[in-house]
Amino acid sequence: MLIPPLAASAAIIHGAPRLPLAQPRSVIVGHLLCAAVGYAVLAVSAVRPGLPRWPPGSASP
Repeated sequence: MLIPPLAASAAIIHGAPRLPLAQPRSVIVGHLLCAAVGYAVLAVSAVRPGLPRWPPGSASP
């Protein structure tokens, strides 16, 4: 799951190193921000005891 984002970052860094998106701060902050958003979505959408599953009949993770 980590290979595609890292490959895209590597392509930007090596292909166009002078772009603002290829600077180390942008790459690190971008990956950390995406990880935080992914964790927040997981925390909000996690199945909790007593709550119905969505969609109905779906398997529990």
